[in-house]
Amino acid sequence: MSYPDAASVAKKLDQIFKSAFSGKKLGRFYLTVEQMRSLAGRKQLEKTVVNEIIEAARKKHGLAVALVGQGKSRGFGVAPVKGIERWRQLDNKTLSRVNRDAK
Repeated sequence: MSYPDAASVAKKLDQIFKSAFSGKKLGRFYLTVEQMRSLAGRKQLEKTVVNEIIEAARKKHGLAVALVGQGKSRGFGVAPVKGIERWRQLDNKTLSRVNRDAK
């Protein structure tokens, strides 16, 4: 059986990102593990396949894909990498404090 490659699945994620749904013209979204399996044409999502999809989405479409949640609520968040790059940057003072307090 032939499965869609990671680049094809990443392209589908990009098409979804650019699609209007849930009251928005485009943007970040969440999909369940079952929905990702459907996009990938698979009954099981092996870790290597997920990693290949994540890498292709980032390199080819500038999308960050993260596995989130636990159990039945597991799924994938998809957001533009550029949006994430604009998040607040962790400063070294806070990093040092947290590392010190964790001991």
